[in-house]
Amino acid sequence: MIGLLAAYGYRSARQLDSPAGQLRITSGAKNAVYNQFATALAAQVHRRDSRLRVDVQTSSGSLQNLQRLRDGSADCAVTAADAAALAVLGQSPFTQPAQFQALARVYDDYIQLVTVAGAHIGSISDLRGKRVSLGSAGSGVRLISGRLLAEANLPISSIKPMSLDINQSVAQLASGTIDAFFWSGGLPTAQIQKLLADPRYQLVPLGGVAVRMSANYNGAYRTATIPTGAYGISGTVETLAVANLVVCNTSVSAAVAELVVETLFGDQADIVRSAPALNGMDERSAIATDPVPLHPGALRWFRQQKN
Repeated sequence: MIGLLAAYGYRSARQLDSPAGQLRITSGAKNAVYNQFATALAAQVHRRDSRLRVDVQTSSGSLQNLQRLRDGSADCAVTAADAAALAVLGQSPFTQPAQFQALARVYDDYIQLVTVAGAHIGSISDLRGKRVSLGSAGSGVRLISGRLLAEANLPISSIKPMSLDINQSVAQLASGTIDAFFWSGGLPTAQIQKLLADPRYQLVPLGGVAVRMSANYNGAYRTATIPTGAYGISGTVETLAVANLVVCNTSVSAAVAELVVETLFGDQADIVRSAPALNGMDERSAIATDPVPLHPGALRWFRQQKN
């Protein structure tokens, strides 16, 4: 279980001194953005107190991460806010409301629909009859792609769906096994960056369906554009964005929560080297974790920054 942590970084009014322990962070697919971020965060937390062992688990993504928090097999998780809202409310695939707390809002995911020129897919409507990866089962990608298809009036039966993670999706698009895939991730996502270096591959704009998603899901999403600089593409791409949170079980102590938040901001430059999506994280937006309440330890840290 989680042990309390030694004193660290800045000094609060109440010194924190505690024994070593273990912190289990569940992330995402190997080498995908969640996993890169969690691995970098774990390294920096351990650097601040070498007596603490921080283990990073790979996973299929947000939904599985939240299930692991529920069953106690993980202590902290990276999750998209839309999936977290389902867990808080006890809506499918969750059977009852979950009790967990947020440490910070960290960065936004951008929905990326990737295809190859020969597939002749210029909009989401063109997916009809195509072989499309909707994201792996238990992932936040799968949640969003399903909602996008519904908004576009494309039932799952109208496409040839597959359930692949980011690494599998890139490999199978390159081999011609699929025609397109959805991905929800920070900018840039390394696997997509490598793929888009080849002009045969392209991002599909989501346009009107992104506007409808933003309007119909009570603030869970916002319309956004993928800038040219993210992937060296010739023009911006209209899409949808969703916030990512770091959340934890209520059993995580205030000392642990405070240390993780302090590490996030105090070592942000080091984390960004492995996870560039964290470059835009800032304290002002980090407390916007609705509908997940802030952990008391995280709240204490943010309040101290105002003093």
